[in-house]
This record gives sequence, C-alpha cells and structure tokens, in this order.
Amino acid sequence: MKKNLLFICWDGPQVNYLEGLFLPIFVGLKRSYNIYIIQFSWASTEKVAHLSRVCESAGITYAHFHVQRRPHPLLGSLITLYKGTKFLQDFVRQHQINIVMPRSTFPAAMVLNVLHKHSHLKMIFDADGLPLEERVDFSGLNPRGFQYKLLKSFETKAIERADVVITRTNATVEFLANNMPAIKSKFFTVSNGRDINFFKDNHTRSVVRSSLGIPEEALMLVYAGSLGPQYCVSEMMHIYQEVASQMNNVYLLILTGNTAYLDNSAFTKFIDERVLVKSVPFQEVPSYLAAADVALAIRQPSFSMKGVAPIKIGEYLLTGLPVVASAGIGDTEAILKNKSCCFVLKNHKQESLQSAASWIGEVYNKSTLKEEARALGIKEFSLENSIKTYTMALRNLN
Repeated sequence: MKKNLLFICWDGPQVNYLEGLFLPIFVGLKRSYNIYIIQFSWASTEKVAHLSRVCESAGITYAHFHVQRRPHPLLGSLITLYKGTKFLQDFVRQHQINIVMPRSTFPAAMVLNVLHKHSHLKMIFDADGLPLEERVDFSGLNPRGFQYKLLKSFETKAIERADVVITRTNATVEFLANNMPAIKSKFFTVSNGRDINFFKDNHTRSVVRSSLGIPEEALMLVYAGSLGPQYCVSEMMHIYQEVASQMNNVYLLILTGNTAYLDNSAFTKFIDERVLVKSVPFQEVPSYLAAADVALAIRQPSFSMKGVAPIKIGEYLLTGLPVVASAGIGDTEAILKNKSCCFVLKNHKQESLQSAASWIGEVYNKSTLKEEARALGIKEFSLENSIKTYTMALRNLN
C-alpha cells in the first residue's frame, strides 16, 4: 500500500521551483507514494490557479495558503506560521499523511509543531542550500540578531528531529552536521535534475531568433533565472561587452521573472539595443535556450553559495550550450572542471572575465562542443538521476 507524502514549501511570488524542479521529481515518485503539496506563498491568484491545474493534471493534490505580508513581512510571516500550523494539522489528519517533507525553515517550524500531536509521522527535512547564510551574505540579515537566531533555531531543531535530511551539496552536509557527528548518517545528497526530453535542442532556433530580431549568424549569449546581488549582473554584462568588442553581431538575452531588477542606474548603463530582457513561461524556456550559442552561469562565490546546486547549468548543458560558470558554487567546479564545453571562472577579476570572453569567441560555433555539453548534462543533471537519489533517501525512513 502506498504511503502518503506531504511536501510543504514557502515561496516568493516569482519563484517557479515547484513547477520546474519538484513536480517532475514527485511525478516520478508517484509509483511508490501518493503525493500532496501545500505551498505557502504570496503569489498572484493567477499563478496559484496555474499551479493548481498543473498539479491536478499530474495527479498530485495541491493546496495553497496565503502568506501575510502586513503590517511587516516578518510579523506577517509569524502570523502565517501560527495560522498555517492549524491548517497543516487539519490537512495531515484529513489526508492521513504518513511522511512530511518541509522545505526550509518556516515550513520546518510548522511541521515541528504538528509533530507534537502527530508523533507517528516520519519527517524528511529538505535543507535546500544555506538560505539563512545567503540572507546574511546578500540581504543584510544580522547573524547576531533576533531574526537570524529564531530562524536558526527552527533549522537546528528540524535537523535534530528529522528522520532524514536531504541537501544538494557535500559542503552543506559538512556545515549543517558540524559538531553533531551522531546525526551525520541521516544526511543524503540529492540532485537537481531536468527532463532530458524537455530540455533539448528542439530545432526552433530560426523561429525564436526571428521573433527576437536576432540574425541567424549572430553570436547569442543567454542567461536564464533569478536576478539579485548574488547573480553578478555587472560581471555578466562585462563579459558581453568584452565579446562584443572582439566580434561583430553579438547579442545577450536575459530570461527572468524579475525584469524590474534591471531598472536601476547601475545596470541601465550596460543595456543597449542588443541586450534583450524577457520573461517567458516555463514551457517556452528550452526553445529560447536552444536558440543561443553560449550560456552564462555567474554567481558570487560567497560562503552561502557552497550549498547551492545551480539547476540552470543542467538546463544549459541539456540544450547543448557551452557554459561559463563561477567556481566556488556548490559542487559545480568538481563537475565542470576540465570539460572542453565549460569555462570555469576562478574569480571575477577583469583578467578572468576577459579570458572567458576570449574562450566564448573560440568555441561558440563548434558543433562538437554542443554534443559534449548535451552528454555532460545527461550524465550529471538528468531527472532520472534525481528520482533515484530521492528514492534512496526515502528508503531510509523504513
């Protein structure tokens, strides 16, 4: 008899990890588990309705709980925690949940409260990245302040109580299990995979380029994903400008749900008629990637980035794109180093950015590198591999 697994996440309005990353994995796990999802977010009604339809079509039960943002985001979040715990308790009882899988700190805090009345539940804590340290590095969170200490206590208690803890990198395991050697055995590293039949060269290059006004023979760079201080927009723009100074007919396409981030004097000085910024539905992303020649995956190598497994690198490689990526980001360097289809930036100094630009000019039209990129993507970033790693972690609940 299948067990009932409940995944609980807390997402901002522009995040599409649930649809893009987790749903395909959960569909693969449905052979062994009945999957339920509760998403806490302040996304629009339209986005919630879209996710509900997508989950329903996949045979997964989806519920949404609105995150309060007033009178202050932190206070609103605490109010949501209180109300959300009751909602979660009722959901667990109604659907006879056997396994709870909170992703990150706020969901973990609610689950810990629920476990007081439902101690029979098994718990997998999805410690995805190092979110608190990331907020210290990039959002100004004070590591000695009340908010950090409160959230850190949630995280620590979740790790101690969980039957299994899943992470995305080996560095995360070392950090979170520090001074707690007795619990290190409950950690499992899982992978962020993509459907290799979805992310591929779908031969729509000419159509997409025509819609963007980009000539067929032009060199097209692409970045797809979130924008923020850790995503190194200035460095990305510098590489684009350096390539453009060496060659004619160079374009940069930025695909993001946060286009407003670039409406800033720090970035508008870089924007010209050949820098295109678009927000497209998830289903269309592979077509736009496959229309490009080289992808950029540049991130600030701070301490918190040791816990990150950039899923975009997998998308790039699977669509046959050579990649420029930063060292010091999770296990990225170990996977990409010495691969002819990848250029690993040792640092973000001017000399390194120029070297990356020169490499782009040398490799962008080599068909053999596109084949190598696709093969590497299949080996390291397939959905099938992700499902296997999740299945292994789940087996340790028994």
